[in-house]
Amino acid sequence: MTAGSRNEESRRAITKLTTSLDHISKTLEVIHVDMRETNRELFSRLSIVEQRVSKVAIGVHATAVAVVNLTPTPKDNDRLGRYTALFVKLYRAIEILAGIFTPLVKK
Repeated sequence: MTAGSRNEESRRAITKLTTSLDHISKTLEVIHVDMRETNRELFSRLSIVEQRVSKVAIGVHATAVAVVNLTPTPKDNDRLGRYTALFVKLYRAIEILAGIFTPLVKK
């Protein structure tokens, strides 16, 4: 082999490698653009799902709060019992006073 033929082979190899590298670069660019579009679509869908999940979570929380607040507990019964007993005593006192004052008013 002569120096000229080696140079020619080297040029061909370099040209072939350059062409291959250019092809790989273009393919990677296409893949990159494709991935970007896929990510946009994926994240937009995730945003919608996140909104729906948060709405469901808020609904569940509101329902739980309502159930907790509407369910009587022993402490509630004690407090209501005290107020009920006080109300009954107050009502009895009003009845007694009405019983006393009604005959006096009628005379």
